[in-house]
Order: sequence, then C-alpha cells, then structure tokens
Amino acid sequence: MKVWKYKNYDEYVDAQVKGNVAKYKSHSYVDKGVVGTVVKYMISNDLKPKFGLCHGTRKGLEQKYFIDLFSSNGINVSVLGTEISHTALEFKNTIQWDFNKVKDDWIENVDFIYSNSFDHSFNPTQTIDAWMSCLTNGGFCFIEWSDRIEMRPAAQMELHMSEPTIPVDDSNLIVKALQLLQEHAGLRDQYHISVDKRVPAGAGLGGGSANAAAVLRMVNKVANLGLAAAELAEVGLRIGADVPFFIHNHVGIGRGLGHEIEMCDIQPDAWIVTVFPNEVSSTVEAYERVYPNPEPDFNLKKVLTEEEIEEWPFLLINDLEPGVIARIPQVGNMKDQMLDFGAEFAGMSGSGSSVFGLFHQDFVATEAYESFIRLGYAANLTRPKFVPDTGVYELE
Repeated sequence: MKVWKYKNYDEYVDAQVKGNVAKYKSHSYVDKGVVGTVVKYMISNDLKPKFGLCHGTRKGLEQKYFIDLFSSNGINVSVLGTEISHTALEFKNTIQWDFNKVKDDWIENVDFIYSNSFDHSFNPTQTIDAWMSCLTNGGFCFIEWSDRIEMRPAAQMELHMSEPTIPVDDSNLIVKALQLLQEHAGLRDQYHISVDKRVPAGAGLGGGSANAAAVLRMVNKVANLGLAAAELAEVGLRIGADVPFFIHNHVGIGRGLGHEIEMCDIQPDAWIVTVFPNEVSSTVEAYERVYPNPEPDFNLKKVLTEEEIEEWPFLLINDLEPGVIARIPQVGNMKDQMLDFGAEFAGMSGSGSSVFGLFHQDFVATEAYESFIRLGYAANLTRPKFVPDTGVYELE
C-alpha cells in the first residue's frame, strides 16, 4: 500500500474530490467476496453488529454488500458510508464526509469499520487513532491491503495502472500474460484492464506476479478459454517462476525455480503482521548477493509442519536476508522491532524489503500493527489460517 502524501489539507481535499468525481461512474474497487470474508469473520467471532462505517466508499456498494450479507445471516445492521465529494449524495446510506474526522455520536458506538481507501488518508497516524476511538469494546477495524483489478470489453487492449511509475508496456507482467494467452489459447477478445495498486512494488510480496496470475484467471473465465489450472500455471511459468504459485493459491513448498510446488498445510496458526519499510529492494541485487546453503542442517517441511513457531528462529533463515540488510539496514531494524513488539518469529519476505512477524495472541499482533501504522509505515494484519479469495466477480 502506498500512502499518498500532500503538501497541505486543501491540496488533499482538492485531489480527493477531483479523483472521485472523475472515477465514480466507471470505477468501484470493492470486492463482494472480500466483504463476504469480513462478514464471516465477524460472525465467527460472535459479533452481531448494530452499526458499521465504510470509509472512502464509492457508489454505496460497500454498505449494500455488508447489509445484504449480514441480513442473509439473520442480522439486521445499519451501515453508513463516507465519501468526501458531492457524489456521495447520489447513493443510499452515504454521507459527504472526510473520513479523517469523526462525528461525536460515532465515538465508542461503531461495531466495525471497513475501508479500502486508507492509503488516501491525509494523516495516517491521526486517521487510525480517530477510527479506533469510534469502536465499541470488541469492535473491529478492517483496512484492506490488496490490489484491485477491473476488466471491461474494449475495442483494443489497454492497461491502466493507478501507480504512474509502473510501466504499461511489454515489460509489465499483465501485458505479458495477455500476449501469452493470445499466443497459447488464441485469445482474440480485447479488454480495458484497470489496476488499483496497493501492494507496494519492490517489497518481496509478489504483487506483480499475483496481478499477472489474476489476469490469467480472469481472462480465462470471461473469454471462456477453458484452460485448466495446470495449463494456466504452465503459461504463468513463462512470465515468472512464482506466477504458478499464485495460480494455485495454496500454501506449499517451492523447489526448482520455485514453480515445483508441493502443496502442504504449512500455514501457521498465528496472526501475521507485515510491514513495508518504505524502501524498495531490487530482486536482481538480492540474488546477486545471496550465498545459499546447498546442504541445510534441517528439513524445511519437517520444521514447518512439526516444530513449534517458537523454535523457528533457531531453524529457519531466508538466505536472501543478509545481503538485503547490508544494503537496506532498515529491514534488519524492522525485524528487530517486530520481535520487540512480541513476535514469536520474524523474517524478511521473499527478496525484500517487507518484513513479517508471527504472533500467537491477537491483541499483541494488533498492537504491533497499529504501532507500525502510527510510525508512518504501510502495514497489514492477517488472521490465522487465512485463505485468499480467488473469485472473479461481475461488476455492479
């Protein structure tokens, strides 16, 4: 997630209003499947909300999804959306409001808050504090940290990235995915693809590969190409070694180039806090400086499936980590900070520069997550046994 920065409050308001007015008729980044996952999570934690807030909503869809999904589970809830531009007045259950501020009657009266627009807050630290002040005892705040991909039929192929520094030429993995589908499956249909980037590039989180895999799945379904997952994975391998992993979207151990994936249940039963240190790591440089151990002392699968997380610091290491920390000391600092916050295990993700920590206790993980946010870093909190939603949904 890139947190946008502004010179002053007036510039912030002007940019948000202009952006919303320009995009509200054609773009809505809320994913009904994600909202469904959030609803299931709250119900599984015995929360029967009476009132919720959706900050930075568009078209009123967030509120509608929450109300409908809770209603289908026998729960009547009032959900209000906030939108900074006057377009808010066109949609049900939506008010024109700057989500950096709170109304007095929201304080300690909101059962849940959801937003996929936190990256557009004026002051992230003040905003998260303001939102936390609204929650009831036991309430939840959900900040979505994932890319959004929207695809529509078009006269010719066109790719739009919300992050202007990301190229949209043949070097873009999405463009490569489309070219390979044309070559491999005879794709003839043309699409306009819009990507709202939230997962930071150069963070070791596989954002570009995940986007390419998502587009392969989306086009395969929408264009009725009929390719099985295994065949899509073969196409994906020609894009990048980790694309097949995102095609299957199942935890496992990668061998070879990383594409030989042994599916196994190694997802830790722990809360995961991920933080981006605001410095980009070059994958090429990370691999140039790595000195892998060809004969590790421990069997990776055995460690991940049989050893307690508390033992992992003595048994596991990312071979790419030392070389990256030498170039980007903040990665090491973040790892130490994660352990200081109470993580049982901490490490660098992929080729960096993001760092993740595993926590047994939810309140310790939540405090670590909120601390990183207050310090001005993009962070994410993932619940135990999280299963990604790989659905393709029709726009409303």
